[in-house]
Amino acid sequence: MKTARETIIDILTKVETEQAYLQLVLKNEIDHLSNIDKNFVTEVASGTIKYKITIDYLINSVSKTSKLKPFIRNVLRMSVYQMVFLDKIPARAVINEAVNIVKKRGFTNLSGFVNAVLRNIDRMEIILPNDNLSIKYSMPNWIIDLWKDLYGEEETIKICTALNKRARVCVRINTLKTTKEKLIKELTGINCIDANIYQEYMYLENTNSISKLDAFKNGLFTVQDESAGIVSRVVSPMKNERILDMCSAPGGKATHMAQINESDIVSIDIYEHKIKLIKNNADRLGITCITPICMDATIASFEQKFDKILLDVPCSGLGLLKRKPDIRYTKSIEDIENINLLQKQIARNAIRYLKNSGTLVYSTCTLTKLENYDMVEFFTNELGLVEDDIEPYIPQIFKKYVKGCYVTILPYVADTDGFFIARFRKP
Repeated sequence: MKTARETIIDILTKVETEQAYLQLVLKNEIDHLSNIDKNFVTEVASGTIKYKITIDYLINSVSKTSKLKPFIRNVLRMSVYQMVFLDKIPARAVINEAVNIVKKRGFTNLSGFVNAVLRNIDRMEIILPNDNLSIKYSMPNWIIDLWKDLYGEEETIKICTALNKRARVCVRINTLKTTKEKLIKELTGINCIDANIYQEYMYLENTNSISKLDAFKNGLFTVQDESAGIVSRVVSPMKNERILDMCSAPGGKATHMAQINESDIVSIDIYEHKIKLIKNNADRLGITCITPICMDATIASFEQKFDKILLDVPCSGLGLLKRKPDIRYTKSIEDIENINLLQKQIARNAIRYLKNSGTLVYSTCTLTKLENYDMVEFFTNELGLVEDDIEPYIPQIFKKYVKGCYVTILPYVADTDGFFIARFRKP
């Protein structure tokens, strides 16, 4: 039987060597664990990946050995994370456990090395270089440079700090079935904390396996960050409108639009299994006005035109680093350029199915110029759309970040994910 820390090392090694998605690996590896171990494994695995650049800097400061087996490297990383970033575990216990795991896995000859590195780090005074934001905030240099050019150094520091915080579980109350007060009573033993922007959202604490809760199964709530909820408010669905959600899976924004105002919503996605996710979510929430269709958004074809279109396009996801820390190591400038080509393909196709005077809302969960601000110019200069004032649809806390037809949802303002939302009208 593997210990919790062995499970963490295996998760870290799989993510590193197989380029596997952390969330998927976690889901597969921790399902059988106790709630206490689930929390511990999730915290340490996510935190170790989040702070990998900083942790490697500390390891390299006491060790000149550059070539380490992935298993040994991740034993060290996991241990340093616990020693430096957690305050409830004695360093001696962390080091002893690391040495025992190394011996158990057949690396007895390296147990002394692991012990020495960790003891040296335990004894050292942790001072990170103020002039190196990459090391201080464990963010790749290319992301730091990108944000400094876009927002300046002070804002970049605020963004990095916010995206390095522990992700909280944010849920949207299904007001079609219940109220906040009733839901709180249903969630016995779970801390329910008011959200920062909307009344129909809450943060949940002391909970595991949300999908197994009766309140979730019965469709009383769904998991969604408040920043994503702003998108549906910007679309502002009206009763009997025909709305196209072109990159819909898993259906969070489509079901939210249906919750705000029952409309005729067509939700498309390219993969059949994602269409099932949309259908299952709508069914669970008791929503019947959504029609899921398996279709490629770049070539989708419709006989009718739509009053409104939502383009929540595939993007680099840099606004989600709090929830998906591994993204910072798997994306590159080249990836962003390629994703932007896809975004433009989808946009070109989308406007064909928008009625004259219809509304198009474009959104991403990222913070880059190419995918956000440059796309505003693309919609107006190349696709002929007109900027539509977004300010009336934006919560008060973000109104200062509105610029005409768009708003940037910076993650430190209300402890949300990072988002970008723009609203246009077809002449």
